[in-house]
Amino acid sequence: MADTNLSTLDKPLNTRTNSNTLVFVDSRAAAARLATAGSGKTRMVSDNPLLANAPVCRESVEDISRFVTQDEATRLGEAAVDILLALDRRLLETGMAERYGAVSRLLNVTMAMKTTVATFLLRGLAMARACREARADAVILGVTDEPRWADVIPFQLSFFGSPHRSLALHGFFGKAGVETVLVPTELPENFNDTAVDSLALRLAVATAPHVMFHLASRLGLNALPRGKTLIYGKRCELLDETLPWLMARGFRLRQSPPPGYAVREVADYSAGPVSAPELEKAVLDWMIGKISDLEAFSAHQTRALARTIFDHLAAGLSILPETRRSVAGWAGELESRGAAAFLTSGIYGPLGVIVHDVLDGHDIPLIDFEHGVTTGIAKTSGRRLGVCEATTSHILLACSDRSKGRFSKSPQRTAKRIEVVGNADQARHLNWRMFQRRLARGRLRLVPGERTVMHVSTLLYGGTARAADDAPWEHEVYAVDRTLIEKVYGEVSSTVLFKAYPVQRYPDEASYEALFSLPSNVRMIGFEDFRYIRAAADVIVTQANSSTIGWCIAGDTPLVHLHSRRMNSLADEELEEEFAAAFFSIDTDRAGWPERLVEILNRDRAAFAEEWAAKGPARRALLESALAGPAGTSGRRAAGIVAEEVRGL
Repeated sequence: MADTNLSTLDKPLNTRTNSNTLVFVDSRAAAARLATAGSGKTRMVSDNPLLANAPVCRESVEDISRFVTQDEATRLGEAAVDILLALDRRLLETGMAERYGAVSRLLNVTMAMKTTVATFLLRGLAMARACREARADAVILGVTDEPRWADVIPFQLSFFGSPHRSLALHGFFGKAGVETVLVPTELPENFNDTAVDSLALRLAVATAPHVMFHLASRLGLNALPRGKTLIYGKRCELLDETLPWLMARGFRLRQSPPPGYAVREVADYSAGPVSAPELEKAVLDWMIGKISDLEAFSAHQTRALARTIFDHLAAGLSILPETRRSVAGWAGELESRGAAAFLTSGIYGPLGVIVHDVLDGHDIPLIDFEHGVTTGIAKTSGRRLGVCEATTSHILLACSDRSKGRFSKSPQRTAKRIEVVGNADQARHLNWRMFQRRLARGRLRLVPGERTVMHVSTLLYGGTARAADDAPWEHEVYAVDRTLIEKVYGEVSSTVLFKAYPVQRYPDEASYEALFSLPSNVRMIGFEDFRYIRAAADVIVTQANSSTIGWCIAGDTPLVHLHSRRMNSLADEELEEEFAAAFFSIDTDRAGWPERLVEILNRDRAAFAEEWAAKGPARRALLESALAGPAGTSGRRAAGIVAEEVRGL
């Protein structure tokens, strides 16, 4: 495969005059540059709907994400996790987990590589079908010059990297000639920037103890020599709300997160396969067999997929010995400081296993704080219990009874104690509600008194960071969002704010304003943090089966839940019934769901409010069991459990 830098490309690419050429592009710049590339019959394609449907591309670039259905995406997404769970067991059985991670248990490459494997399988399938349909005997990849994998975690692709470029290294395109053209593209410096500049909003959302703790931290009061020392690392809202109550109990608090994966030089594409003979003998042929069993790819495509995934595995495992040495040094420093415990939100993958294992050797308990309510309500979480936080902690503080019930079923559980403390108070409550509402509506320039429906989307494009399992596929996200914006919300007799998920996953994404015909009553919200604007809504619509819904339920704002068993599914039928009893619930797998959503949102307001009130008892039961947790102050309850454990050591 030839790599061609744009600056040296002054003549047509080397394709035969009678060839069928498939030109893949990942940016508008690449589409413009390669508009006349190739010869013979040429088709220009992209698997990014936000590029293929951009105004300057929609006549020339074909969206190949349409070649994969959501049902196929779910099947392959679940297969990606199944393969990795089996790979974790194989690494243990063949001694590779001991060799690389120095652990005699599951190394948990599953959580480190699920996005990688799902990305290669899904985007590889779309490309394979595009090549077959085009009968391509020449392929041109017009892509951004991004690293082969993430520099801080080689298990994963770089965020804006090209999976097709990696696959081409190992013969994915068979006998077709492949040429890569590197086209400069302006990439965002921060692809998930939800920072809010309003101090008043930030103070209104935060709990009072949290604000006081930040002030005390600025003054250095949290680390004054008093009681036992607690070290905290990766933060989440629940942990943040626990720290002030621990300070009030007399603990000395210091932040010292563990070192990440040992940084290594990023291999470029010319480096070829990663060499690891013993690991290759243990897993490569096995991996080929697993992918072959999917019956989705040809023999040469299967080998290329297996070898590409193996490269990420080998590169990631190769840094674990140095990573363990770094973590051991950090743990030694914690011990020298007299650390009584280490508090953190979830640390996943082999790093989490190593941190837990090393701290265990220093007799420093790891107390994990669940981040949000996802484990208790998402189907996907139930499939990963063998590699969840319960397997890398000594004590686990859960947000709900449902979460605790699932964590307790983990077959590799190391947590000796799992307690329910509740979701973060700032998530489940609207502090100073009218003040927040006034600030949020002013920020969004809403007319006083107008009824506002806020759509909070949790359907996001995967890019190189697919969530695996039943995560929505690109074409499905595009189709659902287009239906909502162009066909549903224009029929609603209220102002509708559509809040897309605030992240960019592809090098070049056209905005929905440029792609869709927005009705006069519909407005798009940019990269806003939902927590700071949710008070503006009179009604919330969401597909969430994740921590996002924990923020939606605050203040008892009426909520319409869109659910599906094809993607982002709820844990089980019992939970589906509980959601239907607690909220306005719409099954988007059934015909006519757009019309039903319009009907609900346009109901007489008195009748709407009456039905919402009637759902109150079922809603309160669901919030306590799954979405909010027990009444009281979550941080205070968590601090009591931490203090009890630490003082009992």
